[in-house]
Amino acid sequence: MNDYAHHQATVSGSLEGEGIISRLIHNFQARRTVKQLSQMDDYILRDLGVTREEINWAYSQPFYVNAANALEDRSSTRRRANLCRG
Repeated sequence: MNDYAHHQATVSGSLEGEGIISRLIHNFQARRTVKQLSQMDDYILRDLGVTREEINWAYSQPFYVNAANALEDRSSTRRRANLCRG
């Protein structure tokens, strides 16, 4: 998951000056990646730190939202909340 987060940070930074078409293409590719995650077994998703519900939620986001970034944000928020609870 750390490699994934690093990749997302790198890619997000490289899109700063690019146009809307480039961003939509990138978001489409991210949605495809999230869709591939939905085909994995639950134990693999657990190892990655995401739930099937989070994947379904991210995939349902509008096309102007990067589904992979949304998934990372939501799953990391959940993991932090779980750590705080003990």
